[in-house]
Amino acid sequence: MSKLPEKLDDRPVRKADPDEVARYEASPETKPWFRFRHSYTEISSIGGSTHVRASETRFENGRFSSESFEGTLRPGVHDDLVQKAQNLFVAQTAFLLRQFSWFLPFHDRSPRRDE
Repeated sequence: MSKLPEKLDDRPVRKADPDEVARYEASPETKPWFRFRHSYTEISSIGGSTHVRASETRFENGRFSSESFEGTLRPGVHDDLVQKAQNLFVAQTAFLLRQFSWFLPFHDRSPRRDE
């Protein structure tokens, strides 16, 4: 017994009848029960210049759309973005740890005064 599928006889290709295939159009009055959106952004530094690549894919109101972008920026942009991200991370971590300092026994409960 052969594991390959049976080969069908060649059939002529026929043109589709436009009345046979019904096109789906989303009704604007109803709210769709399914939608999604996915976006992706990549920023990298290669050879001294900053490369940006972004894409977005979405399915909303019965329509599927996809967009993409790719470009190059001046060399210092990547370093500026990394520095801002690090500063934001440090500030958020310090804020979180300050909340836990209230539970320490040696915490000064009076407001700080700079003299």
